[in-house]
Amino acid sequence: MITQYSGKLLQFNYRLRTSGKVLVVLSVVLFLSILILSAVMFIQIQSLRSNVQITQNIINANIRTLGQTQREFLRLKIALLDGSDSNKIEQYRAFTSQRVQEVTLSYNEATLGAEHLLELADELALEWSNNIEPLVEAVIEDSSTTEIEELIALITAIELDYNNLTSDGELNRKMQAGEANNTAQDFVHNAQFILIGLGFTITGYILFIGIAAFDYLQFDQHREQTNTQLRLQQARLRSLLDIATQSEDINKQFNKIVEQGCASLGMQVGIISHIYENGYTVRNSYAPHHAISNGMGCALDATLCKKTVQSGGILAVENIPKVMEISNPCFEAIMPGSYIGTPLIVNGNIFGTLSFVHEGVREDHFSESERDFVRIMGEWINVSLERQQSRDELANYASNLEKSNTELQQFAYAASHDLQEPLRKIQTFGSRIEAKYSHCLDERGNEYLKRMLNASARMQILIQDLLALSRVTTQAQPLEDTDLNTVIAGVLVDLEVQIERSNTNVVVEELPTIKADNTQMRQLFQNLISNGIKFAKEGVAPQLIIESKINKNKTVPEVEISVKDNGIGFEQQYAEQIFSVFQRLHGRTEYEGTGIGLALCRKIVERHKGNIYAISEPEKGSTFIVILPLDSN
Repeated sequence: MITQYSGKLLQFNYRLRTSGKVLVVLSVVLFLSILILSAVMFIQIQSLRSNVQITQNIINANIRTLGQTQREFLRLKIALLDGSDSNKIEQYRAFTSQRVQEVTLSYNEATLGAEHLLELADELALEWSNNIEPLVEAVIEDSSTTEIEELIALITAIELDYNNLTSDGELNRKMQAGEANNTAQDFVHNAQFILIGLGFTITGYILFIGIAAFDYLQFDQHREQTNTQLRLQQARLRSLLDIATQSEDINKQFNKIVEQGCASLGMQVGIISHIYENGYTVRNSYAPHHAISNGMGCALDATLCKKTVQSGGILAVENIPKVMEISNPCFEAIMPGSYIGTPLIVNGNIFGTLSFVHEGVREDHFSESERDFVRIMGEWINVSLERQQSRDELANYASNLEKSNTELQQFAYAASHDLQEPLRKIQTFGSRIEAKYSHCLDERGNEYLKRMLNASARMQILIQDLLALSRVTTQAQPLEDTDLNTVIAGVLVDLEVQIERSNTNVVVEELPTIKADNTQMRQLFQNLISNGIKFAKEGVAPQLIIESKINKNKTVPEVEISVKDNGIGFEQQYAEQIFSVFQRLHGRTEYEGTGIGLALCRKIVERHKGNIYAISEPEKGSTFIVILPLDSN
């Protein structure tokens, strides 16, 4: 009903649900991003710190080893120049060889991109082991001045080479430090981008939370507005419900409706109008301070009702003088300033309008809830008018039906007296002519007389059957406890001669006691059983089985009674036709009857609020199913 606010609530509700889902996703993404970025930064920092530390330690170790090697070269030269003994020289040689090997191993472990230093250290170690160390051993065994000088020159040369190796190592150290510094700068540069991206993510997250909070505040505001409108609308609807339950008089209800509408909408006049051709009549009204009353009429063109009908829905005008001119005799006592109305449609046809008027001009528009309220009142009036129309039509139909039943009773009386009296005279005088004067008639005359008597007999049977059919409702007896076993037993007694003559075997199972018209139950089963005997196959003794079953699972417990025979049967397509009056599947010369018996059966069953139908197949017999409530009352 509050479509505007309900639509906004649904929209905000959808947005809040979506915002909540997005917020959860962003929270997870932000958390994972912070976690991953922190892990990456931590790993890179640790790796950089470890690499720098390892590089620094290795380079420092190489420099220390080179310094020690140079010191051993110097000690060895001094020992050779001083003429030290061979043991001391051998000791210095051994120390020097050890240092040379240590330098080679240190450069072999880590050069950090300076592979040429490793090659140079390997070459110097080979120079020492292949050229200088053998010469030192030779000097130790047999020293001569020439060999010592040559040895010192070689040691000086290799010492100079190790000095160069030291210089290159110091350069490599600086290069490695520079590379480490560059790596650190790259890391800081990348970390800045990472932190900027993280900052944008956090900023977006905060902005999204702000937007979601704003949406929630709007949602809460509109929810409160909607709840207010709903409470107001509920109060209005309760007032309509109270009006509907207080009185069954439709005019009183309509008067209360327009009064309640004026109170709820703040209007001065409420009118339910009836429109006909180009005319307009006030059907119900509420105008306590204005000269408007029921029955007032005027031309339709001069009213807002015509525009309301043309609009096909709610017509709301907040400022009538601004948009149109009104000259309506109905409003001589009030010059309308604002108006709201809706057309009244009864059974698809325009009946009139429901309208409310105020002398003043509205500053605000008619709200959606006010429009809905007017629309609901109009629909309620439509339904009430349709129900009233239906009740009037039903009362008229009931009156016509009662009149028809009266005429039918009069016909039945006439048929039982006036029609049968001349028929009886025809039969009486025809019988006397046949008895006294048949010898005076020729063969053709006797044939005519015989046909006349047969026709009058058939006419008498037809009248009796029609009377029986009409008396199902016109002379019906009260529904009382009726034992169907007793009913069937009485029918079999009545048909005893016919049963014996046709050698019919009737099997009757236990039947229940129901609320029914005993006489009509007797007519029903007498017709069904006599049909089973009459439509027997030639040369085959009729066999009838009557059985029943009770169904208590229905809203109204009922009994299903079947009358099954082994006769000639019929095509299933005629299963409905046979229950119509004067409908026969065979000629009168083949099987006697008037074609009213099964129609009488259906009328009796329907009077007892039951149902009857047939199942059959040619040459395989028929089964008539009778369904009756256990209590037809």
